[in-house]
Amino acid sequence: LGHGDKEAKLVPTCVALVEHNFCQVACGHSLTVALTTSGHVYAMGSPVYGQLGNPQADGKLPTRVEGKLSK
Repeated sequence: LGHGDKEAKLVPTCVALVEHNFCQVACGHSLTVALTTSGHVYAMGSPVYGQLGNPQADGKLPTRVEGKLSK
């Protein structure tokens, strides 16, 4: 999730997220969601059921979730 390719990773692998200043991250079965210090939400992982919140996202890289979010 968020590695930039479709190769299987059998051990924990560092994800380069230097472009964003993430303050919170949540992980699920095939989805990772991250919040930046500026309040933007990014998602990465499986796009199969639209769970990334962006129909253009392929899940390979963090993609910003557009639209208003509620607290």
